[in-house]
Amino acid sequence: MITRLSLFLCTLAILPVAAAAQTRGPDDPLPPKATWDTLRRVFHDPNTVDDGSAAETFSDFVVHRLATRWSTVRSLASLVARDSALVIRTS
Repeated sequence: MITRLSLFLCTLAILPVAAAAQTRGPDDPLPPKATWDTLRRVFHDPNTVDDGSAAETFSDFVVHRLATRWSTVRSLASLVARDSALVIRTS
């Protein structure tokens, strides 16, 4: 019972983030059908403006993708193993 309740509460917490990730503006660096590989390409693209909105778009994409397509986490793990620049360490 606790597991189902936890899952339900997590889903409720993620819904606003998922909705925000689906409504992108014209200046967002990621296309609507982005993949993990797309994220890597745009992240390393020198034409991507390095400001708060791009970082927020990347974060929204990661949260939404993990929340709605957990089956793609192996692709993410493989990508991070090849490109450690995608990982932000905070310690």
